[in-house]
Amino acid sequence: MLLRFVKLSILSLFLMFCKPADLNNPSDPNSELYLQTLLLRALLPVNLQNVTFEGRISGLIPNSSLTLTLNDSQNFLLSNQSNGNFSFLANLKQDESFSITISSQPNQLLCSFQAGSQGIANLNTITGLIITCPIALVAGLKWNRCSHGQTWDESANSGAGQCVGTHLQAQYCSLGTNDCNGGTNTGFLVTSALWTAGATSSAWNACNSLNSSAQNFGITTWRLPSKNELKSLRICNNDLNFSLDSSCPNTPAAIISPTINTNLFPNSIAQLYSSSESNSLTSYWQLNFNNGSVPMGGSKTGNDYIRCVSN
Repeated sequence: MLLRFVKLSILSLFLMFCKPADLNNPSDPNSELYLQTLLLRALLPVNLQNVTFEGRISGLIPNSSLTLTLNDSQNFLLSNQSNGNFSFLANLKQDESFSITISSQPNQLLCSFQAGSQGIANLNTITGLIITCPIALVAGLKWNRCSHGQTWDESANSGAGQCVGTHLQAQYCSLGTNDCNGGTNTGFLVTSALWTAGATSSAWNACNSLNSSAQNFGITTWRLPSKNELKSLRICNNDLNFSLDSSCPNTPAAIISPTINTNLFPNSIAQLYSSSESNSLTSYWQLNFNNGSVPMGGSKTGNDYIRCVSN
């Protein structure tokens, strides 16, 4: 009698916990466990927490805004953001991995994370996000905000970012010929593999050296600008649409020098800058950022200042 009771009890437990497969499939709408799974998902709380992200940004110009995206799903607009501290509040699971990208760049700037863009949300406050903006966007081109010889320092200028170091000059070509610019009077500087007659170009080398630098937004196509590309940087305060090669108009007000946007290109100087464009056997085009003029008589063996550009 006792043995029969024990057998019946075991059978009851078996029937209670070992249901047929068609009743135990939570992915099958006809299964008993399907409804149970839906109810559990509805009743159990999602383990989300509020996480505050804090950081600092440098290199912005006035009225800058940008959008940060967390894990490809949560967007945070930093509207009219100033240089300095920023923060935003997000929802993440405890110990969830996070990755932050800049999904919308500020007007006329290209910014990047220097630190803090990836990690684990194991604290209620995540600090150490650092963003800086070393590249300017003008006329559809990417410009190094610093001249040759300078570097971008995101902590300089009281944390607003600044070009620091000495502006350096470079030589268009070591020979007063077309041997650095493809053999024609109206050619452009060519890659070092195509220089002839033993000629060299320290101006070309100045921009090419940036292509291996980790501090330049990963851009590997730096070069000297053409004459017209240089002119796209010129700002004539009396005529913002001025397009001639002569000096900026000097009325009704005196020319503001240097003739360049110094918010975009901080610590600029009012000097002659080199283009990549030859205009004769012995000379090439320049731009004088003292008065905005575009001289065509720069000696190829002379030295001028350099600002590098990329498509």
